[in-house]
Amino acid sequence: MILQPEIHNSLRLPSKQSEAGIFATKNTMNAHIIAIGDELLIGQVINTNAAWLGEKLTEIGIHVDKMLVIPDEETAIVDQLEKSCAEASIVIVSGGLGPTKDDITKTGICRFLGSSMVFNEDVYQLILNYLKRQGREPNPLIREHCYFPKETVFLKNNMGTAPGMAYRYKDALIISVPGVPYEMRFIMENEGIELIKALDDGQIILSKTILTAGEFEARLAHRIQDITDAMPAHISIAFLPNINQVRLRLTIRGTDQVSMEKKLNEFVNRIEERLGNQVFGHGKESLSEVVGKLLVKNDLTMSTAESCTGGFLAHKITEIPGSSAYYCGSIISYSNELKMNLLDVKRETLESVGAVSEETVCEMVAGLLEKTGTDIAVAVSGIAGPDGGTAEKPVGTIWLACGNREKTVAKKIILAKDRLKNIEGAAMHALDMLRHFILSEY
Repeated sequence: MILQPEIHNSLRLPSKQSEAGIFATKNTMNAHIIAIGDELLIGQVINTNAAWLGEKLTEIGIHVDKMLVIPDEETAIVDQLEKSCAEASIVIVSGGLGPTKDDITKTGICRFLGSSMVFNEDVYQLILNYLKRQGREPNPLIREHCYFPKETVFLKNNMGTAPGMAYRYKDALIISVPGVPYEMRFIMENEGIELIKALDDGQIILSKTILTAGEFEARLAHRIQDITDAMPAHISIAFLPNINQVRLRLTIRGTDQVSMEKKLNEFVNRIEERLGNQVFGHGKESLSEVVGKLLVKNDLTMSTAESCTGGFLAHKITEIPGSSAYYCGSIISYSNELKMNLLDVKRETLESVGAVSEETVCEMVAGLLEKTGTDIAVAVSGIAGPDGGTAEKPVGTIWLACGNREKTVAKKIILAKDRLKNIEGAAMHALDMLRHFILSEY
C-alpha cells in the first residue's frame, strides 16, 4: 500500500514552463478541494478538513481555487469531478470511503474514470490485521469495503481501515481520502503531500502572517493603505479578523525565492513599523503564548480575578505549556459577596457604582495582589448577557483592570449581545491589556 517511486512518476503531470516573467502566476498549479457528505451540507459536521488542506497546500505553493461541499450522490460526484479536473491540476476529494451504503465516493470515481471495480486482497488482509490489533471482529461489509477502481494507487492509512487513493486523469491528479480528520491528515502528511510536491512546476508561494490586537479591520486597512497600494501585483494581502485580533497575511508568488523573500520582508517590515505595539506576533503564535513569553522574559508572576468571564481568562493563560512558571491562580468572584470577602472590594463601592465599574475592578486588582503576592494582577467584571443590561450599562459592557503595586490602569469596552462572544472577547482584551502593561512598565 506504500506508494512506490515509479508510481509517483506515473502520476506526474506535464511540467509547465513560465513564459510571462519571473512573477507569472498563470502557470501556478491550482487545486480544488471537494468534501462529500450530507452531514456537512446540513451543518451536522463542520468541514475542518477543507481548512487544514487549504493551509497545507498553500504552504507548499499550491493555489487553492475552490472549496466545495457536495452531497452523497454518485451523479454529483461525477459531475463535480468533470468540472474540477477540467479546471484544476490537483483535485482532493474528502469523505465517502467507508463501508456503508452512503459511502459512494469510490463508485463515483469509478464511473467518472469509465473503469471497473476490482477486489484488492492486499487491502483486505491489511484491514483484517488492523482489526485484529484493535481486538475487533471483521463483518461482511469489510469485504465489500475492498473493491476499488482498477487504476487505484493506494496511500497508506495506519489510523483506520480506508486507504487513500490516487489517480491520474488527463492533466489532473486526483487524491481521495477518508473524511475522518485524523485519518485524512495521516494520509496527506505521510504520502499525499509528497505526491503533490513531485508535481513541482517551478512556481513558489511564500506568505507571512502578522498578528495584531486591539484594532478593527477597517481601521487597520486605512492606517496602512498607502503601503498596500504600493504593493506590486504579485504580492497580495488578506485581512483576517477574529475577536479583538486581525491577522494580516501577505502572500507573494514567483520563481526566485531569494528575491521573493526580500520583497516580502520589505513590506512586512513597513507594516510592522507603522502599527507598532499593535503587532504582537507572527504565524500561529497566540496572544496567550506571547504574554507568557513576556512574563518569563521579565521574571514576573501574575494572577487573575474574574467575574463575568468565569475562569475563561485563566483557561486561556493555562492552555500554554509551562504557564505554571508565571501564573499563580485565579479568584472567580462571580457574586458581590465573594468580591467583598475574597478580594476586599468595599461594600460602599458596590452599592454606589456597582460591580461593573472602574472602581470595582481596581479594588479587585488591589485585593488580588494582596491575597496572592504576585507581581501583576488582572481583573474583569462585566455584563455577559443576554440579561442584566440597563440603559446605562447595556449587555456587553466590560470593565478591565491591570496593575502592580505602583500602578493600576483600567478601561471599559463595549462588546456584543452574544454571551459566549462577550466572555471570550473580555478575556482576549484582558490579555492584550496585560501585554501592553508589561511593555510599558517593565
